[in-house]
Amino acid sequence: MRACIGLCLLLSAAPALLSQDEPNPKTLLPQPVIDAMVNEVSGSVALAHILELASYERDRRAEEYKTSYRESQYIERMAKQYGLDEVRVERFKLTTKTWDGELGELWLLNPDRKRLLISYRDMAASLATGSRTSDVTAELVYVGRGEDKKDYIDRNVAGKIVLAGGSAGLVHNLAVREFGAAGVVSFANATGKPIDRPDQIAWSGLSRAFGPEGANQKTTFGIIISHRLGMELVEMLEKCQTLTVQAKVRATEYEAGMQVPTALIKGTSVSEQEVVLTGHLFEGIAKQGALDDASGSAATLEVARAWMKLINDGALPRPRHSVRFLWIPEIQGTRAYLERYPAEAKRIVAAISMDMVGEDVSKNRNSLRLMRTPYSVNSFINEVSQQFFEFVGDTNPTSAALVPPRLSSGQVSAAGALLTRPI
Repeated sequence: MRACIGLCLLLSAAPALLSQDEPNPKTLLPQPVIDAMVNEVSGSVALAHILELASYERDRRAEEYKTSYRESQYIERMAKQYGLDEVRVERFKLTTKTWDGELGELWLLNPDRKRLLISYRDMAASLATGSRTSDVTAELVYVGRGEDKKDYIDRNVAGKIVLAGGSAGLVHNLAVREFGAAGVVSFANATGKPIDRPDQIAWSGLSRAFGPEGANQKTTFGIIISHRLGMELVEMLEKCQTLTVQAKVRATEYEAGMQVPTALIKGTSVSEQEVVLTGHLFEGIAKQGALDDASGSAATLEVARAWMKLINDGALPRPRHSVRFLWIPEIQGTRAYLERYPAEAKRIVAAISMDMVGEDVSKNRNSLRLMRTPYSVNSFINEVSQQFFEFVGDTNPTSAALVPPRLSSGQVSAAGALLTRPI
């Protein structure tokens, strides 16, 4: 339990503790220990890790697929520098090849001049994952959302490039594989807010069936553009202009495995039980995201650094349970690691996944929420997590004017200093 408590407090918003509404907020650790954590944990160091890992999305070099990925090398190097134990990179084979985009451009060739609309060089999310190498010059045809066969009634899209407001993958299934289109340009953003952020581009991909069926499946390309650019093209088409566009795509596939950097803070208990911290370092080997999930991986690395520093300084004792750090390919990396080490899986008493912790809740007009497990499967993690959650709310007064949303039973919401506790 001590390990988990220490973890939760390390993840709190440390600078806010210097200006508290309450002189003695309730905590599970003595104030001197909390002060030591506050003085050591650094958001700037975590941000530096993000800048090293994913300051921009880049085309992964071919030699990385044969040796070690840049992110794996960085995590391994820093974990050793921070003095963690058992630092290594576990490697696992993949049964399928890894897609990698290298070039993606959409050009408008008329009515009066050649214009580059978007480029993978400038915005990696503009090329739908799974796209194939293509060089197509064709008429652009608008099909509405393009996700339903009704959208193609009385529209001849064969050999043409389809412009749609629907998901690139769903539109590609119909337009290309059923109606013979040459490719897809999509301005969909299912999770975004086009009115507030019209230049936002949503990461998307083309669906693919595996096995013999997938080998015979027609796949061309999908290019993703912003809502603003999509509306501009729709307006031009609605003015009865015939638009000719050129799509240039270059993509390849690599025999690439999964890599899982791991490290340990050894505990003092003879039981060998472990608490696990994870952040997914990869979400598809080709994709790199500063938020999803370099932020979680960076925060986990900062937890490791600060914790070891406090132990070495004598400010914290070694945790009773060992703490295992795993930087994984999302979902499948965890499964592969636990299947390789089934005995280790049985020793895990708790796991904390750090996923997209860099989200700015103010910009996204959201609030933090804690979901507890049902009382039928109760755990000490519930109480530790809730205490940490309330501690963060009580010691961050800057957003006290925010009113938390209505909660269902079993939820806790922290909106600044205002908290609604479960009934």
